[in-house]
Amino acid sequence: MAEDLAVPGASSEISVHAAGYHKFSLLVKWVMVLAASMISFLAIWFATPGGFFGGLIVGLIVFAAGTYALRHGWAASSEQGSMIYPQGH
Repeated sequence: MAEDLAVPGASSEISVHAAGYHKFSLLVKWVMVLAASMISFLAIWFATPGGFFGGLIVGLIVFAAGTYALRHGWAASSEQGSMIYPQGH
């Protein structure tokens, strides 16, 4: 079905789109790691007796775990195994 939509010279457009989508999805994942870190930090600081330093420690642990996850597998794109984007950019 995707072959029916193919036009000459469109593979480069698809490649550019796939690269842009990959960068956008990575940006969203990093923003989610930062949001989770900030929510954890603020929740511990203001909603528990843990205080500022307790929240800071928890926020740093959440950020470190998110950074590790993104650098070791969660940064993979969802389009890599797709038939539409066979080059996996």
